[in-house]
Amino acid sequence: MKYHVITCYSMSAHPSTSTLGERAYHALLQRLRNGALKPGDQLVNRKLAADLGLSITPVREAIGRLASEGIIEYVRGGGAFVRTIGRQELAQLYDLRETIEPFAAAQAATNASAHDVDLMLSICRDWALLVEELRSQSGGRADEAWQNRWDDNEERFHNLLFESSRNLWLQQIARNLRIISAAFAWHRREPGLIDAESAALTCQDHLQLAHAVRDRKPAAARKLMQEHIAIGRTHVLDYFDRRAAQAGLVRH
Repeated sequence: MKYHVITCYSMSAHPSTSTLGERAYHALLQRLRNGALKPGDQLVNRKLAADLGLSITPVREAIGRLASEGIIEYVRGGGAFVRTIGRQELAQLYDLRETIEPFAAAQAATNASAHDVDLMLSICRDWALLVEELRSQSGGRADEAWQNRWDDNEERFHNLLFESSRNLWLQQIARNLRIISAAFAWHRREPGLIDAESAALTCQDHLQLAHAVRDRKPAAARKLMQEHIAIGRTHVLDYFDRRAAQAGLVRH
């Protein structure tokens, strides 16, 4: 589950609007992923521009890009809002992920370079360190800094897997799906949702996937990715069901 990226940008003395638009896009996407922006929240250009230290133009460009990806919606006469996605839409999203991402994993197991595998294993080692850190923390609960690092590893690992497929069309489709799912997965940041046991299992899943890629086992990589996404589907949809049940109790 996923979804994370903190990107460093190299800017010249006169950065282009598109470069600033990219910066604004990733900054807004990060806010969606960490829950700073939630479904139903309004995006106010001037406020966001001030918060990000940018002009309105790149912020407007970033919002338009997120709208084209189905994450933001424009309400006539009301402005731009983070779209509220329903359970059925999320289930459909996972249907697509279960079709596309296992294929990407199998392609990575066929085409990944030794350098790709080394990077995957390096990310897995950092994940293992995070598991140990979580076990040593009081109460065994993740704090924000820990969660940011975990999410960054998640994004880096899956992007690397897609790149290792050596299929540009597949990379684009898979990344778009992950961007959308990550943008609506802010609930993962709820206190106590990730504990040491679940973190260790996730870490092990990724390590097994990296080993399947390293050992040139496309069938195993495909199966592992299918199982990984299926677990994510159950986790997310169960969360939606619990929220719906709680809302029903509150209304009554």
